[in-house]
Amino acid sequence: MIVKFTSPEEFCQEIEKDANAKAIGRGIVRCTIRHATSRLSPMILHVDAIATYSVGGQIIKLDHYCGDIWQLNTDDDKKVFDKAKACLSSVEEKCKALDLQVRSGILEEGY
Repeated sequence: MIVKFTSPEEFCQEIEKDANAKAIGRGIVRCTIRHATSRLSPMILHVDAIATYSVGGQIIKLDHYCGDIWQLNTDDDKKVFDKAKACLSSVEEKCKALDLQVRSGILEEGY
């Protein structure tokens, strides 16, 4: 089962509750920026900030949409990446304050 958040603030509140209960698996939170090709055009990429951790076999996930990039190296593309980086930076700061380890990647349910 996955518990999904779209708000970084709500996700960070959940991390704090679980960290205080010493419930976060191995004390690790995984963070990454995901790019997914748009169905409208292969030139457009959807960008999401993703963070995950486990609690008692359950995955807690932040999936925060940050915008679309058109791969033209424009200021607009940079703003989207900056938004994703800022989102994950806030998660990483919360983890550091709670003495949690941040690693790359995404936790997913097993097959």
